[in-house]
Amino acid sequence: MITILFHVVFLLFSLFVLVQSISYSIYEYKTEKNHYGSIVFTIFTLFCVIFSNYIIIGNN
Repeated sequence: MITILFHVVFLLFSLFVLVQSISYSIYEYKTEKNHYGSIVFTIFTLFCVIFSNYIIIGNN
């Protein structure tokens, strides 16, 4: 029961971090005109979220 709760909380936190990072990347893209930086930041954040969820949730 505790592990299921931990997985759900971890997944929700990961999604929260992903949404915040994407919104920051959109801000960088539109206001600062930092196209390459925002794209690399989004890809790096997406990779980190997917990898960390795979490690935590995938390995029971």
